[in-house]
Amino acid sequence: MTARARLIGAVAAVVGATVLGVCAAWPIYAHGWLVITAAIGTTIGCGVALLGARRWGMLPTTVVLAIAFALTVVPAAVPSVFDTLPDGLLRAEIDGIAAIVLGWKQLLTLSLPVGTYQAVLVPAFVVFVTTAFGVTSLALRSPRGAPVAALILVAPVAFGTIFGASAVSAPLRLGWVTVVAPRELALWLAAAVLGGLWVWFTAGAKRRAALRLGRTRGERRAGSGRATRSLIGVVTVVVALGVGLAVAPVLEA
Repeated sequence: MTARARLIGAVAAVVGATVLGVCAAWPIYAHGWLVITAAIGTTIGCGVALLGARRWGMLPTTVVLAIAFALTVVPAAVPSVFDTLPDGLLRAEIDGIAAIVLGWKQLLTLSLPVGTYQAVLVPAFVVFVTTAFGVTSLALRSPRGAPVAALILVAPVAFGTIFGASAVSAPLRLGWVTVVAPRELALWLAAAVLGGLWVWFTAGAKRRAALRLGRTRGERRAGSGRATRSLIGVVTVVVALGVGLAVAPVLEA
């Protein structure tokens, strides 16, 4: 698989994870600025990962990511600053950086939805940036290890589940069966499908290319590697479904 194909696949997977993450986190914020936060975070994560994979090692790339995060955290995740410019810019920057550590606890203590209060969007920004950066970096730097990124792809949905409202969505009646928490279950099912598709796309690419070229020798030697990558896919699906079922029981008589 070419680097371009891996990049396109990674961006598509990240966009899918971002959309699911916005849906999962919507009850937390219930504000349109969440979409802007997600879009900026995804763009920065993918962009820095792409630039770094072409020019730098992982450590310099991580430093560049940290700088890019610091420069964009205020407009992306502290929109209240626009009401206090220019005097409130420095204070907003300090709050934004501090929220990398403190924002998670704040989300657990405030009543939902929190909207754009202070720097509460920063944790979501962190999740979107790191998810995009992690998936894209693995896809471009380590083709053999790329299937592991399936575990990263479920992070946005996990964020929305962990920090979301304690009350789940209203049950959905389907004939004689009642589906409890249909919204939450659907999100985790979608995350599981996304992770499975990513593993299929990355782990099976080398074998599909070999088959197209008629090269079948050495398949036994590659069998253990394929088995490992397949296991990653199974684990991803099981984890996603397991968390979804734990958070919201599926069926209620």
